[in-house]
Formats: sequence, structure tokens, C-alpha cells
Amino acid sequence: MRVKQLLLSLIALVGFTAPSSLLAHKGPGADRPATAAEQQQIDFRDACDNAVAQIDMEINNVRARLTTGGDVWWDGNDGRYIVPKPPPGVPEVSSIFAGAVWLGGRDPGGGLKVAAQDYGRSGGNFDYYPGPLTDDGTTSKDTCARWDRFFNVKGQDIRDVRAAFEEIRDTPGATLDPSDIPTDILGWPATGNDYFFEVHGFELPNTTQGLAGFWDENGDGIYDPTTGDYPIIEIRGCGETPQFPEEMTFWIYNDAGNTHRQSNTPLQIQMEVQVQAFAYTTSDDINSMTFQRYKLINRATEDIFDTYFAMWVDPDLGCYTDDYVGSDTTRSLAYVYNEDELDGATGCTCPQGVNTYCDEIPILGVDYFRGPIAPIFNAEGVQIGEEELGMSSFIYINNGGVGDPDPQTTDPSTAEEYYSYLQGRWRDGSPLWNIGSGFDQSGAEETPYAFPAAPNDPSGWSMVTAELPFGDRRTLQASGPFTLRPGAVNELIIGVVWVPDQTYPNPSIQRLQQADDLAQDLFDACFDLLEGPDAPDVDVVELDREIVLLFSNSRSSNNFEEAYQEEGFGVPPGEDSLYRFEGYRIFQFSGPDVDLAEIDNPERVREIAQYDLENGVTKIFDWNEPLEEDNPLDPNVPFLVPSLRATGSDNGLRHSFRITSDAFASGDDTRLINHRRYYFTVLAYGYNNYKEYDPYDLADPGQRKQYIPSSRNIGDVQAGTPYYQVIPRPILDRTLMAAYGDGASVTRVAGMGNNGNFLDMTEATREEMEAAFAAGDIAYPEVTYQRGAAPIDVFVANPLEVVDGEYEITFFDENMQDQILNDTVKWMLRCLDADCNAPTILSERTIDTRNEQIIPEFGFSVSIGDVPEPGEETGEEENNGAIGATISYADETQDPWLTFLPDGLNLTIPNVSVVFQTQLFNYVTRGPTKITRRKTRSRSTMTSSRAFTRTS
Repeated sequence: MRVKQLLLSLIALVGFTAPSSLLAHKGPGADRPATAAEQQQIDFRDACDNAVAQIDMEINNVRARLTTGGDVWWDGNDGRYIVPKPPPGVPEVSSIFAGAVWLGGRDPGGGLKVAAQDYGRSGGNFDYYPGPLTDDGTTSKDTCARWDRFFNVKGQDIRDVRAAFEEIRDTPGATLDPSDIPTDILGWPATGNDYFFEVHGFELPNTTQGLAGFWDENGDGIYDPTTGDYPIIEIRGCGETPQFPEEMTFWIYNDAGNTHRQSNTPLQIQMEVQVQAFAYTTSDDINSMTFQRYKLINRATEDIFDTYFAMWVDPDLGCYTDDYVGSDTTRSLAYVYNEDELDGATGCTCPQGVNTYCDEIPILGVDYFRGPIAPIFNAEGVQIGEEELGMSSFIYINNGGVGDPDPQTTDPSTAEEYYSYLQGRWRDGSPLWNIGSGFDQSGAEETPYAFPAAPNDPSGWSMVTAELPFGDRRTLQASGPFTLRPGAVNELIIGVVWVPDQTYPNPSIQRLQQADDLAQDLFDACFDLLEGPDAPDVDVVELDREIVLLFSNSRSSNNFEEAYQEEGFGVPPGEDSLYRFEGYRIFQFSGPDVDLAEIDNPERVREIAQYDLENGVTKIFDWNEPLEEDNPLDPNVPFLVPSLRATGSDNGLRHSFRITSDAFASGDDTRLINHRRYYFTVLAYGYNNYKEYDPYDLADPGQRKQYIPSSRNIGDVQAGTPYYQVIPRPILDRTLMAAYGDGASVTRVAGMGNNGNFLDMTEATREEMEAAFAAGDIAYPEVTYQRGAAPIDVFVANPLEVVDGEYEITFFDENMQDQILNDTVKWMLRCLDADCNAPTILSERTIDTRNEQIIPEFGFSVSIGDVPEPGEETGEEENNGAIGATISYADETQDPWLTFLPDGLNLTIPNVSVVFQTQLFNYVTRGPTKITRRKTRSRSTMTSSRAFTRTS
């Protein structure tokens, strides 16, 4: 158990004062019993029990604990906001200890109403209780007990249901079978759901303010998943753009179920709070973010004046004794960073054995996206409008047991002290000053925001320039004051942003700001995430000191048949606004604690392979603001610089990859080691460049974001990791008859072309042809090629599954009545063995683009792509389409009968120009300056109609 509050508590049983370090999270006054009047009121209403349910949301790089009692991110003893999320058995480090929503205001008689939560869970003391309220602001013990639970839904389940509904949409009266709908969607707690009782065993309340958000397909106001309805993120103003995340959790709590034992407030607000917490899997900083939307429904029957809403956070960045905090007021962002370059009280060691980030210290921020709606009144007190409030104050609170802070800056224990903090003031109501610690600073100016300067700003007010001693700080971001009307529905929306391994001490927060801008953009777009092509499904083949990755795209993928396309943002009308699939990237991680947000850190992530379409797209750039240390200009002058996001090689698509080397190995021997764990992942990416970016074109500068990577299906989804953990090992249960990449024996039955390959026939075929020519036979026999030197690439992809047999590949187009194959040429493969019992397999793509197609049924791949004739694309390659040639001699000791002219040969023939001599002996290239000594086989467009292969 962590020590968060050092308080004295008398243990009467043994008659001594317990050491304060043993009482971890009990808030001041947490053991106060209810008064007689309060208890009578509670007994009359059948008081609710404390909340006990907990769940982890861990779809991405974060494992965040959620609870039903108004507090989040801890389990009652320890911080449980784990990021990065390690696999089981690896030590966890938490970046937040706890968090909760605080509320406060005054009734018409001036009575103070406060509902808050901090560390009361550890002692069983709550202000909030599970479940909804009735329209008159009451609840019951049974209701609270039934709702002490979570409702969790996965994005993939929503996609599956949507796809199933699309198949029947055009059939009048057709509906989905409830038994085919996942339980999480069938039992979603949305208004009018007739299946809720069947799934959960109790009825939904019927209130005008609604319940969990859903897309209403037919607009009848009733949730019915059989008619196409599905769960969505409910955000005010976003009804026309329904969105759902990769994981979403919904629950309800209230402050009217029992006595307020945390804040010691006799008056209840009668607030119902509906929460949806959600997250996304991506390959950027969003993968390390979580979001929470609080829908606050005032069930009171009278106004609450001077109301404040706030988000309280205890951000322990690993070790809790050396944290600094600050605020970015332009972004409504509170953040926590480390005091020095090592996370720990002594070196990397923290009291009570708390795990630390040691010398790889992140920065975490909490963005206050949206606050409450405040009514606007005229001089006569009549409401004439409303406005949305942002973060009106930011203040910090000290743990009184760490360091030696002034008592008036420590945790509150009464309703008045909670309310003072909600107003952006200290416990005693004194103002926050803009210098030093912000408390009791004579001669300074009053301010609503603590520490608004960045840690690396030597002239601004931050904890660094204030030179504050070590301590354990909490933060409070508040909105108010405003009048809360009966029945009012408000939102409080936050996002937690995290960036890894920053430079300390006095770090720049620009990297955090860039991540937060990404989060803000996502919020501004109603959480319409530009997803990018789904990462492929990856099958791992573990072999002796090598790994083979085989990737494919299922029908549920948005990149099925590699046909991904998605509308981009901000593209002018009339321009090409679609991102399209472009290629794959393969990465190795240095360990299990790495995330793809660290893709630009070669100490942690290294790209080991890349394959892309043969379409002329190579280097792909985004235009971004530079980091401060990379800015050669005045940091106050904004400008953008190109950032290289992907380097395509135009080498055609592959769907298998053999790994034999460790990208992080040192020394001469970099081969994989058997029985050692390695970590790899595969991304897909899309591309759009409707106009090359021009910063000087103010009207339409062009495409700032050309690159869009995968955001879904990244890594091992079943294990919940952004990578695949692989272990090379010798195969002991069978004898392998082939290795990855082994070519098949190929015989050309008919056709012509070479697929861009160096061709070489077998000796038997050569002898057969020579005999035919000597006999004057003009017939062309079937040609069998040496392995790996055939007009088509057929090679072993999975040595564990390769099937020996005889196979036929036939090329076809839309018109098989003529002797010409046009640009829509595809191929089909069938097994010729009598006992094969396998269907004919068609190519996924036409041969105008090179593509490796894995045939999992037989364990081999087919890679075919049409190629231009030599000379058709001048300058395409150094050899202008030539592939190569070899000459062998029966007696290598004799002088060869034929040699070629070396490049750059000058015969110095009198009165004959060098240009003429070059042209005379230039057998390969068209240009006047190229001489080669290689006689080559040329590339020609493939027009083969049939070929067959046999593996051994």
C-alpha cells in the first residue's frame, strides 16, 4: 500500500498513535460518522452501499483502472494508470495515482453543496455511489447495487454488427437475429433497449436526459441493435458524425445515495454522472492517450448558484516524491514532469518500493477539452443565452506528508476547503499569487493559473524557476462560477496525454504540446479518427535462428484486398481527397515496454523492412512544427519543416518476410538467438498528396499530411500488445524439406516474358533444344528453368506447411479469344495432383503491379508483376531495363573466344569522335554516353498463357 497522506489516527484497541506512514490514502476527517439527521434521511431512503466494482481499460498502450465510485486510475491502494503497458510479468510503472470529478455550489439559502472524491476509497468513505437517480433526485439501495458495474464494448464488435446490417439494409423489414449480436452491443444501456433485461436481469430507467450514447438508425429514439443501432461516443454537437472508439466503457454514479463522508458535506447536490471512458489503438501518440466524457445531470429541483466543476488528479509520475506540475493556459492543459534527471527519491529508488521510470522519464498532461454550459442573464435576471466554460483556474495541492509545505496548501478536509480549491484559491480562501509557491506572497499579483510557464523558460513562473523543494502534488482544473439549473445537462470532457522519455532536467514541453494538439484535433473532429489502413494480420513462423512473418488482410479489415481508401480532412473541393493504401513497414522493438509512438527513437524502434506499390511514390513527407532545439529561428516565429515519414523503394508488395538478424545486436554476430524473445510489428500506411506542399501559397499551401499509418489491428490483438512476441527455436518434431525462399522447379508450357527475372534453363532443357535445332526441328519445346531463374517467382513462404505437388499457373484476361493479354491480366493456380482436393486460386491483383500472394494452403508464394520492355523508360534504372548475363567456358584455362568492351572505352580512332565510338559499341542503352560490357537478356512484357510449377 502506498503512503499518500501522512495522517495521525488513534488506535484505541492498543492505545497508541499509529505512525502516519502506515495510513496511506485516508482523507482528513474520513472517519466522521453521519449526524443523526443525516442518518435518518439515509435510512428513510434505504442508503446505498459503497461502490466496489473495478475494471481495467487496456486496449492500447495504457492500462487504466476504472471504478464505479467517482474515482478512477487507482485500486484504493496503488496508482493504476500504467503506461507504457507491459506484458504480464514485467514490472509496471504508473503515471497517475488517482483522479475524480469535484463539484460545488450554493443553494438559494446559501448552503454549501460539495461532492468530491480523493482517497476515501481506502477507508470506505465516499461522496459518490453507483447508479442513476430518479427524476426527483433519489435512488435506492437496490438500484445502487444493480448499477455497481460497467458496460464495456469493443470497436471490432461494432464493426462486425454494422457490416452484418449493411448486408440486409436493402431488404424491406429485415432485421438482425439477436442471437448473432455480441452481448456487449445487445445489452448496451441505451434508451428503450428491449434486450437489456434479458442480458442483465434488471430494467433500464426511463428519463428524458437519456442514457448511454447510440446511433439511432431509424430515428425512433429507441435503441434496437437488430435494426442497425449501435453504441457511439455521445458528444454535444456531434450527432451527425457518429463515431466509436476501439474500446468504450460506460457507467453511472451519483452523489445522493448516502452520506458525503469524503467531503463531510451534509447537503447533497443530487447530481447523476454518466461516464464514458474510451481509447484508440494507433501507431502514433493517440495510442498512449485515454479520454473520459462526463455527462452531468442535475436532478435537484432548485437552482445551485456559484457552481464549479473540476477535474482533480494526483499525477504520480513513477515515484511520487519528486514531481513538478505546470499549466498551459492556451491549451487548458495541466501537466506533470520530474524535478530532476532521475525518477526517484534516491537515484532511481522510491519509498515503499514504488516502481520508477528511472532515467527514461515521460511527461503527462490532462487536457480539459470541455467544461459546463453557463447561462447568460440580462440586467433583469432573465436568461438570454449560454456559453461554454473552459478551464477558469488551475491550482495545485500538496501532500502534507512529503516535504514541508504550508498546511494551507495541503489536502482539504471540510466542504469549505474543497470549495476554496474549486474557486482556484487555497484551503483558507486566500488567493493564488504569481510568484514563488503561489501562497502568501506579499507584493505579487493574484492569478487564476499556477505555473503557466514551461519548465525550460528561465524567465517564466514555473516550479523550476521557483526552485520549489521535493514534494507530492495534486492538480485541480476547474470551471466556474455559473448557475446550475434543475434538469440541466452538462459535459466535462478530458483527455490524458503522455509522451515518453523526455530530456531532463527542466524539460521542454513542446513534444507534449504536439501530442496534445493531436488530441485536440481529434476532439474538434468529434473523435472522427483518420484511421489509416488496418495493420495486417500476421502469422509467425518460428524456425531455427530465424523468424518468418506472413501477413494478410481479412474481410473485416478496411484494407481487404488492399483496397483501403479514406476521405482526408481539409482538402479543397475538386481535389483528390482520398488516402489510399501504399505499403507495409516492418519494425523491431528493443523490448516489451516500447510503443510505436517512439518510432523516431532508433534506440527503441528500428525499421527493418519496407514494401510498397510500384507507382513512383517513394519519399513521403508531413509538414510539422520543429522541436525547439531544432528551430534555428526565433522560437516565437512559427514555421513548418518537412518530416520524412516513409521511404518507399517502389519494389512491389510482399506479404512475407524472413528475419535472421537482430537489429539491436552489437558485435559481428547479429543472428537471432534461439529461445530468446524478440518483438516485431507490421504497419500498413496510406498516402495522399493532392498538391505538393508550398508554404508560400497562403491560399492553398497543399497537402501538409501525406502519410497516414495504421490505427487498428496493430500487433497481437489477443495478447493486447502492439507487437508480436516471437521466439526462434529449432524444429525437432519433423524434418523440414525446404527453407524460406527456396524456388520451385518451373516449366514454361507457353507464352513469353521474364517477370524481370534473370532466366536460366536447366541442362536437360538446353540439351533437348540443341538436339532439336541440330535436327532442323523448328518446334519450341517446353522450357524448364533452374530453381530461382524462372519467368515467375514461386518460392517457399512457410517451410512448416509447404506441400509437395504439381501445380499449374494460367494467365487470363477478359478476352481469351485472341492471342494478346491486356492490362487486366490475372492468373489462376490449380493443383494437378489427383488427391489434391483444393479449389482453384485466383490472383488478388492484376499483374500490372508486382505483388506477392501467399498460398497458405500449400505453403508457398507467387510473386508476379509485368515489366516494361528495355528502353521504354529511359533513365528508369542505371542499366535501362537490362537484367544481366553469364558466360561459362568448358575450359576456363583457355583464352575466351568472346569478350565485351569495358565501359568508357576510347579507341582513339583518328578523325572519329568519341560520341560516335560510344554509340557504335553501346549495345544496351539508348543514350550517347553509356557504354556497358554486359550483354544482357532484356525484359519484355509478360504474355505467358500457361506455366506450371513443382516444389520438392
